[in-house]
Amino acid sequence: MSSLRPFCLTAWLAVPAAAVLLLLSPASQSRAQTQAAQATPAPQQSADPAPASPSQTTVAATSPDQRGITARAIDKVKQVAKSAGDIFSRVPCLSPKGGAKAMGSLPHVAGKLVAGQPVVIVAFGSSSTAGFGASSPEFNYPNRLAAQLHRHYPTADITVVNAGVGGEDAPEMMKRLQKEVIDVHPDLVIWQVGTNAVLRNLDPGDTAKLVEDGISRIQAAGGT
Repeated sequence: MSSLRPFCLTAWLAVPAAAVLLLLSPASQSRAQTQAAQATPAPQQSADPAPASPSQTTVAATSPDQRGITARAIDKVKQVAKSAGDIFSRVPCLSPKGGAKAMGSLPHVAGKLVAGQPVVIVAFGSSSTAGFGASSPEFNYPNRLAAQLHRHYPTADITVVNAGVGGEDAPEMMKRLQKEVIDVHPDLVIWQVGTNAVLRNLDPGDTAKLVEDGISRIQAAGGT
């Protein structure tokens, strides 16, 4: 379990950039080597053929065709980066309207850590919480959170429960809120909700009301 840090935009963009270059480089190298082989006459057969010289290898690896494809790939990555930057500048992450106050500390959780008492965190949500898209269960976000927290607080007794179920949104989650969240007696609940409501065209007002009711029930039971 660990504290999470937001991904930097530059780090996020570096992944597609690396992927594009890794995908294109072998293909371009193969094309360059094929063209070099076609342009070069086949050598006379001999009993002891000489190995290819280093200069020949260099020419094949740095052919104009390969440089052109690589340059175009880099240009494409730059265009994607610029487009993403424009989106972030036009649609900044703002605090929810009507929020009582900005996110601050978690005194309840902090107090239990100081006192050496067990801390239970429930990650409640849909497929993003369950781990859809993660390369393995080890890398879903609740398990990554648990690993980070254990690194930061190696002597603390912290448990992160993954209560994510793919495809659900507020209506389905409310049906299991009591059993899978409140009855676990969590000290902290991280609730991921709303994505499937958009995909299913659920009424935003109804969704908001269900979430507010759920938060009230969690807080009344002593959770944060």
